[in-house]
Amino acid sequence: MIRDTQVLVCIAISILFCSGVSADTKPLIKSGDRVVFLGGTFVERMQNYGHVEAEISSRVSGVTFRNLGWSGDNVWGESRAVFGTVSQGFERLQRDMTLAQPSVIIVSYGANEAHAGNAGLSRFVLGYQTLLDALKLHEASVILVTPRYYENLGPPLPDPGGYNAKLKLYIDAIDSLATEQNLPVIHLSKPESSGQAGVKHELRPKSWRVLPAHSGLTNNGIHLTSQGYQVLARQIADDLKLPKSIFSVSGMQGTNVNISDYIALPDSIRFVMTPTRIVSLDMSGHGNDEVKANLVHLRFDGLRPGKYAIYIDDTKLARVTANQLKIGVALPSSFQHATAKRAYELTAAKNMMFFHRHRPQNETYLFLFRKHEQGNNAVEVPQFDPIIDGFENNIQSIQNSTSYRVEIRRS
Repeated sequence: MIRDTQVLVCIAISILFCSGVSADTKPLIKSGDRVVFLGGTFVERMQNYGHVEAEISSRVSGVTFRNLGWSGDNVWGESRAVFGTVSQGFERLQRDMTLAQPSVIIVSYGANEAHAGNAGLSRFVLGYQTLLDALKLHEASVILVTPRYYENLGPPLPDPGGYNAKLKLYIDAIDSLATEQNLPVIHLSKPESSGQAGVKHELRPKSWRVLPAHSGLTNNGIHLTSQGYQVLARQIADDLKLPKSIFSVSGMQGTNVNISDYIALPDSIRFVMTPTRIVSLDMSGHGNDEVKANLVHLRFDGLRPGKYAIYIDDTKLARVTANQLKIGVALPSSFQHATAKRAYELTAAKNMMFFHRHRPQNETYLFLFRKHEQGNNAVEVPQFDPIIDGFENNIQSIQNSTSYRVEIRRS
């Protein structure tokens, strides 16, 4: 056996990930929370990608999510009214919130309302205040998210400067509301930013109909791409004060990682590693260096001098020396890619099931003025609940029980 052999497995914390996150700051989300996202288009489209949920889950385990986003919605619940009145839309918002059973509510409004400019500001503030008062009935923590400035992608798209100037008024109003009610705020646009800066274009358009490739986070200045959501997911997790998890192992003792079948010999070490989180990987295909950087660190002290190969699940990831292992070597987290991809797929499926649960198709026939035709089928809508729970259980199972065989042997 190797004397005083120590293994350290950790997820590296980059400066970007930890910006603004202090070790002595209490996280705004804890294990066991049900996080409900509420807002307009930004929130509804979030569920198509799953990056925000994945990033939060990579930092704190045992969290479940529900997405109550509704494209074009505002603080009055106007889009949720469907064929009814605005007040009925607001009532529906409350019913859907009760259905979601939140312990944490993340609210993102203001982008749609800002088009009214200064003339609509006081009405917006009053509406947001009314919404926040109504959310208190759910006895959940409330976190506000300010909308993003539109990106200036250049021709053929218009300059968003006029809208961004209006939006700043609404961002400032949200900040004031948060201060008055002692609520935390996540700024997706920095308060001091004008939001006017353009982005780098890689290609010139062949005609005015074609938007050139660019380095921005949206595909049209407004709607985020998959990469855009992933970039903001890390910022959101940081602002929620969720530091990147550190996984450490010393012998058969682990922190945030379970170790089993541990065998140490003078020229090899083998064990099974079960992380309690899934590393958040780049699923957008844009090759984000911060995400794909070396994330797993191994350190051993006491191995016989020589060269060693590191294998995870029989895949050779690195060839190093005993001295390098003593100092510590970094490995890519690519071995978790398949697991992370599966979790993303299940998250998207779960979100779609919940979407149909609280916004079923043909609801005019199920619940509204044509329910006399197919209203008997309304009893099937709650049958989505066990399906949603099943997806969620599978996601949690993947997060908590995916194991990897690690072997470091002399080569």
